Amino acid sequence: MEDASVQKLQEMEAKLDAILVSVEKTRRHFQVTMWITILFLVLPLIGMAFVVPMFLNSYLGALTSDPSSSSLDQTQLDLLKDFLQ
Repeated sequence: MEDASVQKLQEMEAKLDAILVSVEKTRRHFQVTMWITILFLVLPLIGMAFVVPMFLNSYLGALTSDPSSSSLDQTQLDLLKDFLQ
């Protein structure tokens, strides 16, 4: 009876060791999946939080700019008029 119990315990221990190996592989798989998700989904979203406002600012700034207001000062405009005449 003693030998049967010891043999049964050894079989159960071997099965538990196999389950532990399987669980560790599954845990590693989930961890790699999590890091890949963060890398390819979350980081671009964070980057877009900075890029989209800058793009909208420059795009809307170009659309709403007043054509009469230019970056040229009066002397540059006078020189340009003289050159064109």
